[in-house]
Amino acid sequence: MLSGARLLLALLFLVTAPLAAANETAGTGDVLGPYLLVDAKSGDVLEEHDALRPWYPASTTKLMTAFVVFRALEVGEITLKSPVVMSQNAYNQPYAARFFKPGSVLTVDNALKVMLARSSNDMAMAIAESVGDGYDNFLLRMNLEAKRLGMTRTQFVNPHGLYSPHQVTCARDLALLTRAIFDEFPRYQHYFNVPAIKVGGVVKRNTNLLISRYRGATGMKTGYICDSGWNLVATAQRGRRELIAVVLGADNAIDRAERAARLLDAGFDRGGGLFSGGPDITRINSGSRYTEPYDMRDQVCSPQKGKKVASKSNPIYKPMKGGLIMVDEGDGFKPSHIGQRKGPVTPIVVATGGVEGPGVDDLAQEILSAQLGVMPRPRPTIAIPPRPQLATAFAPSEEANKAAPVDPVLLLAAPALMPRPRPDR
Repeated sequence: MLSGARLLLALLFLVTAPLAAANETAGTGDVLGPYLLVDAKSGDVLEEHDALRPWYPASTTKLMTAFVVFRALEVGEITLKSPVVMSQNAYNQPYAARFFKPGSVLTVDNALKVMLARSSNDMAMAIAESVGDGYDNFLLRMNLEAKRLGMTRTQFVNPHGLYSPHQVTCARDLALLTRAIFDEFPRYQHYFNVPAIKVGGVVKRNTNLLISRYRGATGMKTGYICDSGWNLVATAQRGRRELIAVVLGADNAIDRAERAARLLDAGFDRGGGLFSGGPDITRINSGSRYTEPYDMRDQVCSPQKGKKVASKSNPIYKPMKGGLIMVDEGDGFKPSHIGQRKGPVTPIVVATGGVEGPGVDDLAQEILSAQLGVMPRPRPTIAIPPRPQLATAFAPSEEANKAAPVDPVLLLAAPALMPRPRPDR
C-alpha cells in the first residue's frame, strides 16, 4: 500500500496534470508572458507564471478606472445619470474610438458601457475629467485604491493604459483588483459582460473574444499596446465556481483568448475540493526578481517579424466561416478552446443625453469654447454632507455606507499629483 505521503503526492499529480498541459501551450515565441489562474471566491492560486513580474497594463487599466467610478457611485458622490462630458482633450487621445464628438454629454452608465465594451481611450479620459474634481484627483484615487487593495507592484499615471514607462502592474495585482470588483461592487459586474454596443446605427462587439463564445464567460477586460503585447483578464463561472484568468504578453487577440480559455478549462476540469487549491494569492512571489517591465514591441509590432512555424509555443490561428476558430500547434488545425460564436448578439444602444444635474449645457459649451482638457467636475443633484478634505473619494453619505474603510495612513502617503502624461509612441 502507498504511504500517506506518497498517496498525497500521487493525488496532487493527478489534479495538476490538466494544468501542466495548459502550460505547454501558453506562451509566445520570444518570451513566456506572465499568467495567473485564481479561484475568485477563495483566492487560491491554481496556476501561475511570473505573477509578480512588472508588465505594462495597457487597457486593463480601465478596470481601475471603472473601480474608482463604482466607489463614487456607492458613496453617493455621483449617480448613473450624472454627466460625462467629451472634451477636446479626451477626443484627441491616441487610438480613440471617437464615437462622440467634443461637447457630447453622456450618462455615467453609457460612458462605462462604451469604455469597457470597446476599450475606448477617449471615453476613459472623459470619465477621469468628469468624475472626482478633475483629472489629477481621479489619478490620485486610482493609486489610493491600488494601495488599499495591496497592489504593491502597480502605478497609474493615466486612466486608459496608453504607453508610459511609469504605468506598470503585474498579473497578481490585476487578479487582486478583479476579486475586489467581485467583492465590493457585485451590482456593477454586468458592465464587463456587455456583448456589443450600438452607436448611431453601428454595432461594435466587445473586444473580449470569450464573451458570447466561451461557456460560462462573465467578462472582464482586454488590453493592447505594442509595449505590453496582448493582455486579457477573463472571468468565467460554471456551477458555483468562478475563476479569474490573467494573461499578459500574448501574440495577438486570438492568442490571448485561447491562452485564457485553456487556463480556465484546466481549472474547471481540476474541480473543487481538498486538493484543488494552491497558495493564497497574497503569498506568491514568482517573477519578483524582475524590476522593469518587458518590452514586447519587437516581438509583436516589428515590421521584420517573420512568418512563424506552428508549434505548441507558437500556435497559428485561423478563423472559420460561422465563427469557429481553429488552431495549429504543429499537428494540423483543430478547434480552439475559445468556443464558437453563439449566434447573433443583441447590442446595447448607447447615446448622448439622459443626464441629470445642473449646468450640464453650460459645461459642454465651456469645453467646446475653451478647448481645454481638464474641466470642473459636473455637480450631481444629490445633496451630500461635508466630507474630510483628504478623503473626498471615500467618505460615505448617510444613505450609502457600503464603501470599505480606508486607512488614513494611506491617504497621507498618497503619491504626488503628476502632470498629465503625454504619449510619446
